[in-house]
Amino acid sequence: MTSAALLLLLAAGTLLCCFNITPAFARESCDCISYSVTPVPRRGIKKVEMIPPAGHCRRTEIIVTMKSGKVFCTKPGTRWIDELFRNLQERELNSRSTGSTGSIGSTSTEPHV
Repeated sequence: MTSAALLLLLAAGTLLCCFNITPAFARESCDCISYSVTPVPRRGIKKVEMIPPAGHCRRTEIIVTMKSGKVFCTKPGTRWIDELFRNLQERELNSRSTGSTGSIGSTSTEPHV
């Protein structure tokens, strides 16, 4: 076998390997299956995650984790969640002007119901 043919075979094998591994790291569907529109008390919220459209999910997802451990999704544009984000952004701006740090949310690829 010539060195050019061997090199071509090696390159093809490498590409096949990479294409087979890549889908394992991609999101295969949206995390949110159902949505809640019922407002919850802000003091009970532990974390709010906003996941932008990417991969196989074409919609923005908002995942709320309560201090009790309950996790649920809500739709962007829901009045109470929009107010919550507005308040968090104001708090973030105020904390930056005073020198303290904080965060508004994070991203995740774990499935949520």
